[in-house]
Amino acid sequence: MLLSFRNSRASTRRLGGRRGFTLLEAIGFLTVATIIVASTLGVYDQAQIALRTNQTIVAVGLMSTAVRTLHTNVGRYGTGRRVRTIRSQSYGEDLMPIIARSNSIPPGMQISVDSGGVFTVRSPFSGEIEIAVRATGAGQSFFIEIGDLAQDVCINIASQSVGGSYYGLESVTLNSTIFERARGVQERGPGTVGPTGSQVYPITPVQAEAACIPGGQNIMRWTYT
Repeated sequence: MLLSFRNSRASTRRLGGRRGFTLLEAIGFLTVATIIVASTLGVYDQAQIALRTNQTIVAVGLMSTAVRTLHTNVGRYGTGRRVRTIRSQSYGEDLMPIIARSNSIPPGMQISVDSGGVFTVRSPFSGEIEIAVRATGAGQSFFIEIGDLAQDVCINIASQSVGGSYYGLESVTLNSTIFERARGVQERGPGTVGPTGSQVYPITPVQAEAACIPGGQNIMRWTYT
């Protein structure tokens, strides 16, 4: 027993009598842990933004296809009469109820219905999505519009979402800047002047940055025939 006690005391002396962390060691540990957590959260946030961006891009393509498919045998999307107002502008019939009731709203969108049966669909970034017939062209075209996009989100969606996979796409509008289909003049390519004085899509990152304003009030619209 005496030998065991002496060995214990000797071990304590060899360890310098330390029974825990010093204050400086604790501070150093917490600093490193804070850096690791902050880095992890930053990567997580970026991954979430990338996921929501991809969900939004895919949703626009799927909803446009749904509208076109549902109206295949009709030949038009509505009458084109000015029956509703969106952001102080007049438009034709609201197509969102048809898309919602046909179960054509893609996953990741936020859907709510008020007591009057009015559907509200929001993007993964919480901006309201509108689908309506254009008030010109006798109901031969419609648009999908998403509002309240932050500048970085607007740039990313605009740079990634406009391409040949969007069948029937005629133009894309970023706030007041219009990008139109080249209409057969393929050699002009991105960044050149379109058929009516607008620019030609696909939209380059530089063009997207110029058209997307700072803040969270960006509006993006896809117009289809």
